[in-house]
Amino acid sequence: MIELNHTEIATNEDKLYGIDKWAKLFKATTWEEIKMITKENPSLNSAAESIYKSNADEYVIEACLRREEQLAHEKYQREQIANLTAENANLTNENARLRKLLEENGINV
Repeated sequence: MIELNHTEIATNEDKLYGIDKWAKLFKATTWEEIKMITKENPSLNSAAESIYKSNADEYVIEACLRREEQLAHEKYQREQIANLTAENANLTNENARLRKLLEENGINV
């Protein structure tokens, strides 16, 4: 068994079962630390999210979610504007090409 304050004495068996990582998770003092610990482990990440949700103020969580949604929507709008701008440029070029072709064939528009 590993003590939370002595993760450095974790046995190979502790490490094999990830007990040392769980101990580090519960010993962490900042969210940045928790993010680093849980970065590549989905089960630890799920536990960290649960810890966060149980400790966070609902108003703050709601505000963060709204901000994330707003950022995602703004990104989508920027992508749409870029796509439509490119499409507009292509259609303008195609229009000019067709007008030139018509003029070359003596058809005025």
